[in-house]
Amino acid sequence: YSENYPERIEVVAGKVAKASELTIPVIAATDVATKDFIKVSNNEFTVTEDGTYFIAVHAISDKNQFYLYVDNFSVAELDDSAPAAVSDLAVVADAQGANKATVSFTVPAQTIAGAALTEAVSYVVKRDGEEIKAETKAAGETVSFEDAVEAAGYYTYSVIVSCAGKTSEAADVKTYIGYDTPDVVGNITIADKSSSVDIAWEAPTKGAEGYVINPADFKYNIYPVEIVEFWGMTFPSTDYENPYATGLTETSANVAFDTNVGEMGFTYFAVTTTNTTGESDDAYGVVVTGAPYQMPFAESVAGGELSYWWGTSCDSNNKLLDGGLYLGESASDGDGGSLQMIAKTAGWMTVESGKIALAGAVNPVFTFDYSGDVAAQLTVSVITPKGVKDNVATFTAGADFAPATVSLAEFANEDWVRVFITGTFSGSGNAFVDLSLIHISEPTRRV
Repeated sequence: YSENYPERIEVVAGKVAKASELTIPVIAATDVATKDFIKVSNNEFTVTEDGTYFIAVHAISDKNQFYLYVDNFSVAELDDSAPAAVSDLAVVADAQGANKATVSFTVPAQTIAGAALTEAVSYVVKRDGEEIKAETKAAGETVSFEDAVEAAGYYTYSVIVSCAGKTSEAADVKTYIGYDTPDVVGNITIADKSSSVDIAWEAPTKGAEGYVINPADFKYNIYPVEIVEFWGMTFPSTDYENPYATGLTETSANVAFDTNVGEMGFTYFAVTTTNTTGESDDAYGVVVTGAPYQMPFAESVAGGELSYWWGTSCDSNNKLLDGGLYLGESASDGDGGSLQMIAKTAGWMTVESGKIALAGAVNPVFTFDYSGDVAAQLTVSVITPKGVKDNVATFTAGADFAPATVSLAEFANEDWVRVFITGTFSGSGNAFVDLSLIHISEPTRRV
C-alpha cells in the first residue's frame, strides 16, 4: 500500500493445500513497501519425491497494513544440465540524466547443477521484450556495453544464455533512465494584494522517483483549484484547462485575482513544475478571500454559534493530540459561548479573523476578553494587503477574564485587515483560553 504500511510475504510449498502443511521453503520472507509491483523470482527448491505440490504466496504482514496485491505467477521446471543464469546483472543510468545506461553482467561458468561449462556461451539481451544485443562469449566472461533509449522512463532488461543446446532462466532488472519528472514544489506562500495574489515557492530538490533532475530546465505552472466533496470527504480538483500562468522560469509570480468578492473562506492555487520529461504532481497553496466584513464587527459566540468566518492553525504536536481551537461555554458576558484554545502539550495555536474593512475609521480598535487556567501568552498580529505586522500587542492570560484593547489606527487606510491571535503555551497538559466579546470598531461605536 505504501512505505508507511509495509506488507510481508513468503512463498512456501507442500503436498497438502493447508497452511500448516506447506513446509517447504521456496522464497524467504520479503518486505513489500511500495505501490509499484516488485518481481520476486529466480528462486528454486527441490523435493524428495514425485507427486502433486501446491505452491503458495503466504501473507505474513503485521495486522492493519491495508492492502497487498500479487499477480503474474509462473513456475518452471529446471534442467540441471542447463547453464545457470548470468550473475551481477546491473543497468546503471547515466549520472547526468542522458537517455542512456551501461549494462553489465557475467556470463555463467557452470550449469545449474554446478558442472563446469566447457563450450562457448551465447547470450541475448532484451529491453522491454525487444532484443538489443546478442553475442557469444567464453564461460565466465564479463560483458559491458552502453544502451541508448528514446525517452526517459523505466525500462526492464532481461538476459538469457544458451550453451550446448540448453537455455538458462532469464535474469532481469528494472531501471529508470534519463531525467526524472520533478518532485512537487515546496513551501508555497500566497500574499493577498486585493486585486491580485503574490505566489512564491521553492524549487524541487529531487525527482519524483528519486532520480536525476536539472533545475535549470524547470518551468512552472499555476492553476485554479476547486474543492469538491465526495462521500463526506473533500478533495482538491485542479483545473488544468484554464491555468493562471504557464512556463514560468522564476519561483514566484503575481497573479491577477480579485480577492475581495464572494463569501469569506479559503481559495486554493496549485503549482506544478515541468521539464523535458513531464509535469510534477500538484502542490497547493491557500489564501483567505471574500468580501470584507464591514464595521462595526462583533463576535460574541453566543450559545456556541459563530456569526462570521474564522480560521485557525496549530503546531504539529497539538494537531496530533487533537489540541487546537474549539467552541467553548465559558464566557465573560454570560452568553454561554466563546472560542477556546485547548493545548494538549506545549506549543501554539491561532484564532484568525476574516477580512474586515476599516473604511477609513479615524481610530479603529480591536477588543476582546480573555482568560485561561494556565499562563498563556496571546500575541496579536495584523495582515493587510501590504503584508504582515507581527507582535502588534501581547497579553498574558490569567484565571479571570480581562479586557484587551489593540489600536488599529495605523491600518485605517488599508483596504482591509485580518487579525490573528496566537496563543503560546509553555506547559503540557490540557489548557484553554477563552475569547469572547471580540470587536473591531471605533471607540464611540462599541456595542
